[in-house]
Amino acid sequence: MRFTARPPLDAAHELARQIADNPPLVARGVKGVLELDRAPRVDFGLRHVSAWNAAFLPSEDFAEAVRAFSERCPHSSPADDPGEVPSGQDDR
Repeated sequence: MRFTARPPLDAAHELARQIADNPPLVARGVKGVLELDRAPRVDFGLRHVSAWNAAFLPSEDFAEAVRAFSERCPHSSPADDPGEVPSGQDDR
């Protein structure tokens, strides 16, 4: 299959037609193989996001966000105050 400059939706429809032209057993088999390849990457990505999110639980910004959410008021952070520069972000 060659890719051209036509709109992406047209290309998607053409690819769908090509897939539909194959026997159902072939399409299911290819889908199964692709799922086997995708599953470990999804698992790795979910673990990475989980670790990333856990790193922010003890932060002051997260605590402020939880407070603001529970009180149904706007979230404020040091970055919202133009006179205060968050640590590690000075204008050198």
